[in-house]
Amino acid sequence: MTDPAPAAASPDLGSDEFGSDEFGASERGRPHHDAERSLDGLSRSGRTTAAVLMTLLIAGFALARYLTPAEEGLGTHQQLGLPPCSMRVIAGIPCPACGMTTSFSHFTRGQWLGSLSANTGGFVLALLCLALIPLLARAALTGRWALPRMSRDPDSPSRRPEWWGVVGMSLVGTVTLIDWAFRLAE
Repeated sequence: MTDPAPAAASPDLGSDEFGSDEFGASERGRPHHDAERSLDGLSRSGRTTAAVLMTLLIAGFALARYLTPAEEGLGTHQQLGLPPCSMRVIAGIPCPACGMTTSFSHFTRGQWLGSLSANTGGFVLALLCLALIPLLARAALTGRWALPRMSRDPDSPSRRPEWWGVVGMSLVGTVTLIDWAFRLAE
C-alpha cells in the first residue's frame, strides 16, 4: 500500500492572522487573547493605556501652564502645596530635579531660555513628552506605534516602545545629572 499524498504545507498552517496556533500561543511562545487584540497590533487595553497616558501628558502640560514660573528658577512646585526640596533644606544644595517644574512652566509659555536655565533635563523631558502626545494619539486611534525604525529586523529591540522609553529616560537622566553637576560647580 502506498501512503496518501501529504497535504500541501504552508508556512502558516494551523495559525491565525496573528501567527498563533490553535492553542492561542504565538510563534514566539507567548499566549494572546484574540478577543482583546485589535487587527492593527495593540490590544484594546494597550490602546486604552495609550489614550490614558496621552491624556495625562496633556493634563500635565495644562497644569504647568497654570503655574507661574518662580523667579528664583525653582520652587514653582510649592504652588501645588508641596514642601520645599528636602535635599535643599537639609543639605543646602539643590537636588537634580530642582527647577524641573519651573522648567516645564517656562516651556509651556514658549520661554525656551527660561526653561533651559531652570533645569536643562526638564526642558529635554518636556520636549520628549510633547513628542509623545501625537505618538500616543496614533497608538490609541489606530492601534499602531509610529516609532522610528533603527533596524529592518522585526525582532530588534529598537522596534519596541519600551526600548524607546529606556533611551528617552536615559537621555533625560544623563542631561539632568550633567546640568546638576554644573549647577553644583557654580
